Amino acid sequence: MNKKFISFLEQHLDHKNVVAYVNTPNDVGEYTSPSVSGRVDVSSIEQVIRIVKLADQFDGETALYPYSTGYNWGLGSTKPPSDNAVQLKLTGLNKIREINIAEGYAVIEPGVTQGTLSQKLLNTHRFINVTASSAETSFLGNALDRGVGLRHQRTEDLLGLEIVLANGTLHRVGWWPEQGKHSALYSHGIGPSLVQLFTQSNLGIITGGVVRLLNRPEKSRVAYISFSPENLEYAINTFQRWSAQGLIHGVLKVYDETSTLTYGANKGEFL
Repeated sequence: MNKKFISFLEQHLDHKNVVAYVNTPNDVGEYTSPSVSGRVDVSSIEQVIRIVKLADQFDGETALYPYSTGYNWGLGSTKPPSDNAVQLKLTGLNKIREINIAEGYAVIEPGVTQGTLSQKLLNTHRFINVTASSAETSFLGNALDRGVGLRHQRTEDLLGLEIVLANGTLHRVGWWPEQGKHSALYSHGIGPSLVQLFTQSNLGIITGGVVRLLNRPEKSRVAYISFSPENLEYAINTFQRWSAQGLIHGVLKVYDETSTLTYGANKGEFL
């Protein structure tokens, strides 16, 4: 059925943006590759709205699977959960619509990478909650999949979202900047918060979001502590106590004997 939908899209969209294929190769995460009917390379929000409406007009049951840049390797990458989906590649939605250094937020689209956003914040007193992944990964896409930044869970950085719902209407939830009006950066708003409704869900296609910018510390230090495998339980208990007392900030990582060799630790030790 979705092969027919791909042909239908080619008739109604620029055919250069529509790619038809059946199978996709395994990515670096070695996830099982479902069959995919095709992909649309999206270049505008208006195009997202049109595709959603065309899908509804076609049969109302076509599965659309959006992804931001496709480098979210630890959380499924570009792989849809079921066969015969049509992928929407949102890399073309790559505008940084606004950066407000003073108030600490940025309005970005899903194609904006953590590398690009970090570069924009150089020589300012703000920075972002990066992950240890590639600079080419989507900040917004990773946050929506509840990725883990080096400071905290990335969902904590989401202030507001812009969504295209299944009926093709565009909505905003959470906190958004208003012209001439200053208010606290508060994602919950009044009443039930709808922001988290759209994390790890298929209730809409995210075309933009407001993300929190953090205060850059005057100094930052990373402590590397190596220990033998038999001391793992003691080490974990100690780290938990330090974390509970607020002595550790950010995400604490423990690497096994194999992984530590990459980071310069002694052979046979945990880090």
